[in-house]
Amino acid sequence: MAYLLVYVFWAIPTGAMFLWIAFVPEKLSLFLGIETVPVLVRSVSGVFGIVLLGASLSALRHNLRLQMIIRRDEPQPAQVSISVEEGSDTTTYTAIVSNNGSDTIWRAPVYGNKAVERLLDGSARSVEAWSDDCNGAPIALRVDGRLVFTYPKATRTHRSVRS
Repeated sequence: MAYLLVYVFWAIPTGAMFLWIAFVPEKLSLFLGIETVPVLVRSVSGVFGIVLLGASLSALRHNLRLQMIIRRDEPQPAQVSISVEEGSDTTTYTAIVSNNGSDTIWRAPVYGNKAVERLLDGSARSVEAWSDDCNGAPIALRVDGRLVFTYPKATRTHRSVRS
């Protein structure tokens, strides 16, 4: 996952730099040639550092957990179709996933890639899906040998059974 590189090489060091500016201002004063760093600059830098470090460590933990589930568990057969919502400058792909033998349907936003493009014909196709340990939401799909990851917020509905 390319996002891991963003967290490790950009977000975490940038958050650490903001915290360094907030908590060790005398070193910054020597570096910039100023006498003191204003309190406003230190406080804003501290807030940005804490938010950036917290968000990137949380996202890193989530991505590593997904990788662990994919390596540990076997995928289950499922049916999936993709719905597309186009805005003025964005396109959102939502996978409608139903596990074989279950009456639960999951609507999970997915990251767009070449595998998603193969599913855009609107018909339901058989794929393999990995489910989350906690709630059973789909976290990844294997479409023609390619992985498609879902966003963390999937919603569950039940098929209506008519007599």
